[in-house]
Amino acid sequence: MIECTTTKESGLARLNIKGRIDTNTAPQVQKELDDLIAAGEQKIVLNLEEVHYVSSAALRVFLVTQKQLKRSGGEVILCGAAPSVMEVFKLSGFDQIFRVVKGEEGM
Repeated sequence: MIECTTTKESGLARLNIKGRIDTNTAPQVQKELDDLIAAGEQKIVLNLEEVHYVSSAALRVFLVTQKQLKRSGGEVILCGAAPSVMEVFKLSGFDQIFRVVKGEEGM
């Protein structure tokens, strides 16, 4: 089960995600991101504070979105990832592809 809510703060779209992002839930996250891009958002903050697991399906969603936004000068910013999630990003090299911030101060 996953919950996604979108807010807009200081000119940034924020997708707050709660739950596991795996093969079953990744399509829902992708749809939320696609909707934000279709609405014209260029910078999207993924709030991962309440995400405790990401699979390769999640990594694919993040990478596809990052590539799409980079083409138009935008980016995905990963925020508040738990240590277990950060470990996945580090092992996969995603910490080099994305701007990763601990909290609001890094944006």
